Amino acid sequence: MNPKSRRFRTPVMRVLMVAGMMGISAVAEEITFNFDGDDALARWEIQGDAAIGDAQARAGKALRVGPGARATIRFRDSDGAGEVKIWVYDDGTAPSNPKESRATAHWGVINAEGRILAVGPFCAKYLGGDKSYATGEYTPSKRENPVWKVQWLGVDRAAQWREWTFRFDPEAGLTILVDGKNVNATHKRFDWDKSRVGGFVGVVIAGDKKDNESQTIWVDDVSVTLGEAMKVQPEAATKPAE
Repeated sequence: MNPKSRRFRTPVMRVLMVAGMMGISAVAEEITFNFDGDDALARWEIQGDAAIGDAQARAGKALRVGPGARATIRFRDSDGAGEVKIWVYDDGTAPSNPKESRATAHWGVINAEGRILAVGPFCAKYLGGDKSYATGEYTPSKRENPVWKVQWLGVDRAAQWREWTFRFDPEAGLTILVDGKNVNATHKRFDWDKSRVGGFVGVVIAGDKKDNESQTIWVDDVSVTLGEAMKVQPEAATKPAE
């Protein structure tokens, strides 16, 4: 049974009894952020034009992430299981040529090695970033681009607030949900075995490419449940990096 959702003005940690919930552990730690308090960004690492605002908040205030910006927060040193929920407002802005490779705004998780697995309206000749979402995966320190390793999710873009969930089950791996629905509910879109992210330590929100066609996204109500160590790993993570 999922714990009831609550809003907090400042980051709050709670110990939850979640026996049987997602198979995470008998006791898990939940941290929530709603960006309403004066110190809401105290634990976040902010780069570029990312700040608290109320122009597009769900209620109260939200985190605005502009082009070229990045907001990162880490909760532990080692990768583990757990769940990340992020409410994102995407206004649907798209570049004039959505078939041209583009690392657009994206949101997701980061592992202990600094590798990021995120969702966004990524653009490439084999994607439709003007109309749908994909996952992208990359390691910034290696100067990689998330569009080099993408998986199309078959989820249509919509100019509205949507809840994205990254659920790492210690025995079953990663499931991605949007508005509570598994992206693989009708067709297998996301294959965790193709990923090299086997667990997470934190959350990353990244802004769009900085140019005259950029968009700004808004983020609110980030909820993170920290679970035990992962017992399984994706197939790609067990092989040497290409």
